[in-house]
Amino acid sequence: MTEESVLRKGREALVKSCDIQHAGKSELRTTFNENVTGLVCRDLRTKAVRAAYALNSEFAGVDIITLDPAVPLRESGGVINEVNTTPGLHHHYNLINGNGSSPAGDVLKYLLETEHSKKGL
Repeated sequence: MTEESVLRKGREALVKSCDIQHAGKSELRTTFNENVTGLVCRDLRTKAVRAAYALNSEFAGVDIITLDPAVPLRESGGVINEVNTTPGLHHHYNLINGNGSSPAGDVLKYLLETEHSKKGL
């Protein structure tokens, strides 16, 4: 599809937008600034945890493709498409939760506290 494409009546398309102009050979990095944690159903959470455990990972980023995170993957036709054992927290630096906390900061704090407790510090 192109910007000039016209969808047939009744057809839907998922669109990703970018609020900056991009040209050249540099990589355009995705950032997330909307907290959707409350929309994720128990089934998606359970499957994400199982995927991380399957790789014996204590810290992982689970990439899920779904049109509706409020319903199980089987119902939405969604999939787990990737599990990252070294996830990029940089995608989440600009996200601030309603209580003022930052997921990236919270995760780093948790990891550092966990590492110190393992070492008896």
